[in-house]
Amino acid sequence: MSNFPGGQGVNLGGLSLSPTRTAGSPRDARPADLTADRLAYSVEEAAKVIGVGRTLTWALVRAGDIPSVRIAGRVLIRRRQLIEWLDTRSETIYPSS
Repeated sequence: MSNFPGGQGVNLGGLSLSPTRTAGSPRDARPADLTADRLAYSVEEAAKVIGVGRTLTWALVRAGDIPSVRIAGRVLIRRRQLIEWLDTRSETIYPSS
């Protein structure tokens, strides 16, 4: 598969093709790769770690709900602060159907 102009993927009637990425790209990170030795995560990585969507995570960062830092043009979420943020959320119990 080759890279597409502008880094865009192509959808061919349910068959989705994405541009080729190099190994180790932050976008290719899987939760298993996001271990405790990491000091900070990108917004996309943090979304994967906590199991929510990227759009919701960006909204929480922009609102200042999830603390973040900007370093060299990247928005990063410190692992420690992400854990603290999760610990301060109230638990919601959903009734079983």
